[in-house]
Amino acid sequence: MAGDDDAAGPQGARPPKFIYECVRCGHSCADRNHVELTLRDLQRWTMDQTLAAVFHHIRLAPLGNPFLDLVLASEEGLEAARDGDREWRGCPMHDRENRLCNIYATMPLACRAFPLAYDGEAFFIRDPGCKGLGQGEMTVERLKAHRDAAREELDARRETMMLMPALQGVFTRFFVDESNRALERMSEEDRKRIEEIVSKPPRDAGAGAGDGTGTGGPPGA
Repeated sequence: MAGDDDAAGPQGARPPKFIYECVRCGHSCADRNHVELTLRDLQRWTMDQTLAAVFHHIRLAPLGNPFLDLVLASEEGLEAARDGDREWRGCPMHDRENRLCNIYATMPLACRAFPLAYDGEAFFIRDPGCKGLGQGEMTVERLKAHRDAAREELDARRETMMLMPALQGVFTRFFVDESNRALERMSEEDRKRIEEIVSKPPRDAGAGAGDGTGTGGPPGA
């Protein structure tokens, strides 16, 4: 496991196993379709006023859990993820030309810890193919910062996993209530038109099925 020794001990002791420095290769930013977020990321972005810059890229997406996952992704990236990650669209906050993160100072917890991760018992390398591994010098302070970020990410993910089912219920009730209020404000004639449209069967029930162009996909936030 990476970095199992505690910060390499006193001065003169052997260096820590986990040595990493970002070389701005763009690998972890460009070769992905989404970045997992936590509620703590949203709280931090609300406090430091970053939320306005990332709001249009925050989405709820099905990624294998019983509930929707909170992610940072472009619409194209989300479509690529739904298609099995056969192509990579990159993080929407990544500046491909300059190989920089547009929210570097307040990046998501998953990115702050990268490429280190923590499973509750030990630290491990999330992406062994990261070109920054073995580069630069790892000080005790930097190692501690990576470990703290990895621990916090695990705590934040667990917290988010516990709260997301309840939050989805809140979101669902909110949209249902809003729809009901909108219907109440409609005239009787408009309501009848909507009922007629909804009750009509599609001309070709199979059209668009399985090609990713139908309307049955999960909503993007």
